[in-house]
Amino acid sequence: MAHHPLYLNNPQEQDSYYNLQLNKRTELLKLYKQCGVIAVLAGHTHQTIINNYMGIQLVNGEGTSRNFDNRPFGFRLWQVAAPTSITPEFIPLKTKGSEQ
Repeated sequence: MAHHPLYLNNPQEQDSYYNLQLNKRTELLKLYKQCGVIAVLAGHTHQTIINNYMGIQLVNGEGTSRNFDNRPFGFRLWQVAAPTSITPEFIPLKTKGSEQ
């Protein structure tokens, strides 16, 4: 779990307010691969971004207060059945006036 995503579009992109610095990003990706990490969950961007780096899922989820990609507010539930078996699910928040 992290606050900032490692990157938005590709591992070599320029440093920005929304991602980690390239040197730290490279270090973490190498460490995650060596340690068998299968998913990294983050926020900060208030939009859904899903990347895959050498079999590692990098997921930025929706927020509960504001989303910049017009997705509904909500949470992501991750069910882990085995060390390499994960099932993500989006659970939208019920908002005033919603029909859910």
